[in-house]
Amino acid sequence: MADEARKGPQSTTTDFSIRTIYDELAEIGELDSFLREYLSHRYASDKDFQEKMYDTMFRNSPSVVPALESFLLEKLCESMGFFLEYTKPCKKLNPEP
Repeated sequence: MADEARKGPQSTTTDFSIRTIYDELAEIGELDSFLREYLSHRYASDKDFQEKMYDTMFRNSPSVVPALESFLLEKLCESMGFFLEYTKPCKKLNPEP
């Protein structure tokens, strides 16, 4: 009984997610335009900020965002280039017939 009194009221697990103005703008499809107009210097120079904004667009935008598509394609090309370079020695050891 004393242990229960020390614990206080039973807490209920409620999922509160913090929403930002960026989330709201992404949901209406205006985040990219907002960033380019009002935060263009930071958006262009701060890669961490840019990637966070791309993630927000990816999760919340109702339609395709061309800037995000270009970013994702660039990342895919980088990954594929790395993969091809990494597997070159394997191709030399086992040439295709």
